[in-house]
Amino acid sequence: MAELIVTLKGREIQRFPITQSVINIGRSQNSDLTLSNESVSRDHARLSFVNHSFFIERVSDHNTLLLNEEACLHPQTVEDGDRIQLGKYTLLLSKLTGPSLSLVSGEDFSSIGSTEVLSTIDINRYAQGIDESGKARPLEQIRLERLQSLERQLIFTKVILLISMLANVYFLL
Repeated sequence: MAELIVTLKGREIQRFPITQSVINIGRSQNSDLTLSNESVSRDHARLSFVNHSFFIERVSDHNTLLLNEEACLHPQTVEDGDRIQLGKYTLLLSKLTGPSLSLVSGEDFSSIGSTEVLSTIDINRYAQGIDESGKARPLEQIRLERLQSLERQLIFTKVILLISMLANVYFLL
């Protein structure tokens, strides 16, 4: 059983039963969970249930989304009791109330495989995590390589600026 408990200024205003694997949250009337306040974008966030886990992600980079009072910049796992903040609203995930999660995961149906849509972030993360031999690289290694690449770019930029300054001084004298 699972539901989102919606609160505004510390007061419970709605209980939203989770009965589907993807819930679009926003101000739009087309959203699955509509939060009608200007502090929420029309299409603000997406809650997904994949492989028996919940994930929350921003729909746009312009949207502010907090998970347990920390910025949520990429899809993150949401556990029972976690607090999701969108604008003035706080959503609490409760796995102990609401409808059965088998409605969401399809466990009560046939075992025919299903296709799930991955976000662009997940696809890029997957593509970067596989080396030439087809083996997965640790995320720490990927981050370190990215940091080293950025450091090299910064050094290159500094050298170019220094050469440019020296050339300007030379031609001014």
